[in-house]
Amino acid sequence: MAHLPKQTFFNLPAHKRERVTRCAVSEFASHGYKQASISRIVAAASIAKGSFYQYFEDKDDLFIHIVITEIGAVKQATYEQERSRLAEMSLSQFLRHVAKAQLQAFRAQPELFGISLDLLRMSPREPVYEKLMQHVESAQNMIFLPVIQHEIEQGKIDGRVNSRLLNYMLLGITQYQLYMFNSVETSVFAEETIDAMMDDLDFILANGIYTGDV
Repeated sequence: MAHLPKQTFFNLPAHKRERVTRCAVSEFASHGYKQASISRIVAAASIAKGSFYQYFEDKDDLFIHIVITEIGAVKQATYEQERSRLAEMSLSQFLRHVAKAQLQAFRAQPELFGISLDLLRMSPREPVYEKLMQHVESAQNMIFLPVIQHEIEQGKIDGRVNSRLLNYMLLGITQYQLYMFNSVETSVFAEETIDAMMDDLDFILANGIYTGDV
């Protein structure tokens, strides 16, 4: 898999890399992936258009870089922030704390929130979306596994549960949270909304989905 960005980008001084990144975030947040313009980005970053293609293969690679490094960093920070308290929390509590931490983090960075929503609206068949999934799949594989394993060791989750399958199922929580962000006015989306969402998840985890008649 190709490395994103090219090594020449990493050879730049840190302040120049940061300027390109900030200008790209602003462009994608303001115009969305499809309408984003490399010409506007390079003009805002005060670099030659030819230089851009020494750093990135195309707009796809720049967008993927932003999603992985900027949005990914916010999400990872929320997981790590709560992971240190695993011994004190159940899986459900962990998910609740992470969801609230993400809400606060993205409220503080509305441009990244806007890019996340733009990504949510993309068709899975969009070439840039398919390319992005190739880059993030391996990282996603591990997100909830430590929490799940902890719960199994504590006897709170049945040891017969396929932990990797459960991990992938729980990844959908993040997508559902973004869906709710997209469906409700951000100004009224509060922690109470997250609590209601997690209460619904608690019910499913505790009771399953089948009635006694199945």
